[in-house]
Amino acid sequence: MKLSKIFSSKIAGFDFLPHIKNEKNGRMRTRLLALQNLKEGKKVADICSHLKIARDRVRTWANRFLEGGIEGLFELAGRGRKPKISPQQKIAIAEFIEERSRSREGGRVFGEDVVKYIADSFGQKYSLSSAYLIMHELGFSWITSRSIHPKCDKNAQEEFKKNLA
Repeated sequence: MKLSKIFSSKIAGFDFLPHIKNEKNGRMRTRLLALQNLKEGKKVADICSHLKIARDRVRTWANRFLEGGIEGLFELAGRGRKPKISPQQKIAIAEFIEERSRSREGGRVFGEDVVKYIADSFGQKYSLSSAYLIMHELGFSWITSRSIHPKCDKNAQEEFKKNLA
């Protein structure tokens, strides 16, 4: 029996379209599109030529969907190089940057500061570009302004704001 007939009979009640519309990951969207076309009864060869994928991929995705549902289509962990620092250590780096940016000594945080902090705290050697990638991942801009000038006078600033208005 053809895969499209077997697949469409087993998942007749499932609607892929809302998942396709809401999916942000392009690879996952391709998987869902392939399975939607398979559900509609299209031939595997036609789906593959339209989506520019190999035939075995459609069969693999169909089997993974039947075994695990939508969760079965997610990419498996283990791809790519593992990070040198853990997510908890990244949180510590974010706290370091926040604390450092609020300090009275100028409030500037440079990539070199983050590299030194990682080396001192976690014993890992990072390049400057990797430090900036971590800062970006944590939501920090690589160019930070001084949050508080070291020679500022808060009372004088407040007085100026009152007199200006």
